[in-house]
Amino acid sequence: MKRKEHILVVDDNPISRLALVELLKDNGYVISECDTGAGCREALQRSLPDLIMLDVRLPDANGIDLCREIRSSARYDKAFIGLISAS
Repeated sequence: MKRKEHILVVDDNPISRLALVELLKDNGYVISECDTGAGCREALQRSLPDLIMLDVRLPDANGIDLCREIRSSARYDKAFIGLISAS
């Protein structure tokens, strides 16, 4: 049986996050979600997602800097990162 792809959604806007999570779940993906940079770091310690949908503006982190931080670790070298923004 094929493993379902895992996506981590990181967005501080609850409505945007909910819409994205529901869309992805409806298409069969396994979803984790959080709303801060700290939450993202914690989620990444628990699992290795295939894709990280990362908000550019988080209340406690700059999404671009967080992307660079994630990319600097060989542990996450297979994960794709998509930067998202409402603005």
